[in-house]
Amino acid sequence: MKKLNELIRDLYRNAETINFEGFPAWSLTDEEKLEQLCFTGTVGNTFYVNQREMLGNALKFLEDIAKKNPSLLAEKIVSGRNEGYIRTIPILGLIFLRLENAKLFKKVFNDIIRTGNDLVDFIDLNKSLKFGFGRSAKTAIINWLKEKLNEYYAIKYRKQIADAIRLSHPKSIDPIYDFVLAISKEIDEEKFNLALEKYPKLKAFEEAKKAIKDENYADARKLILENRLDVSSLLGIRTQLPTSVWSELAMQMPVMMYLKYLAKLDRAGVFNNEYEEKNLELLENKITVKNLQKAKVF
Repeated sequence: MKKLNELIRDLYRNAETINFEGFPAWSLTDEEKLEQLCFTGTVGNTFYVNQREMLGNALKFLEDIAKKNPSLLAEKIVSGRNEGYIRTIPILGLIFLRLENAKLFKKVFNDIIRTGNDLVDFIDLNKSLKFGFGRSAKTAIINWLKEKLNEYYAIKYRKQIADAIRLSHPKSIDPIYDFVLAISKEIDEEKFNLALEKYPKLKAFEEAKKAIKDENYADARKLILENRLDVSSLLGIRTQLPTSVWSELAMQMPVMMYLKYLAKLDRAGVFNNEYEEKNLELLENKITVKNLQKAKVF
């Protein structure tokens, strides 16, 4: 039997590259690297690489792939976002894809930008990379707003959606745009009221805000639960809420928000005494593989 060092020499004899420490290694194909990046957020052997180098390598690789094989990039970033539940890398890939192939960019935009949070990150990352917003980006944002802007996003991402509207200048006359823009500029009261009239959830949100400010928690809780309002958009108004309210809000929270607020819910007392059994059961039912897959936010 060969000695261990002889086996190691034989093993490395076919190595065609070196790693970051100068030792023999093997290369992945571009497709393998791209798939690894889109599903794990890293590319290549990262054991010896710091965070800055890792990001630099990823950006350079996405830029190269966008130039060499935009179709492959489009395919893998869609898979990474929807099957691997990775967000940042597919959005970065989408930004580089736009620079090389506007047609493919527009085709896969809505498959990558699934949520209001995705849209916020697309705009922020694009600004950070200083690529600007050409016609294709603005058109894609307008089409996304037309197809996906709803009451929930108008409330939860109101400031960010307002930025997207100002950036892309959609020509829509839908009053939901007036509601969104009212957060950052003066909107005619009649137009604002038309939005509340057309969209009951927006009206309920305004009424819930007032109820919380007036410490009318019974009405606020009813409005939140009946209209499935975004809890985080209301918490900035008053965070010192009674335990009973926090317990009810926990039932309304989406799974990732529930995880984010676990410590707050614990401090508020929802896992103690009379609320313990109900909320421990809720915790068990919320944190499931199915719900985490549905969230698509990793």
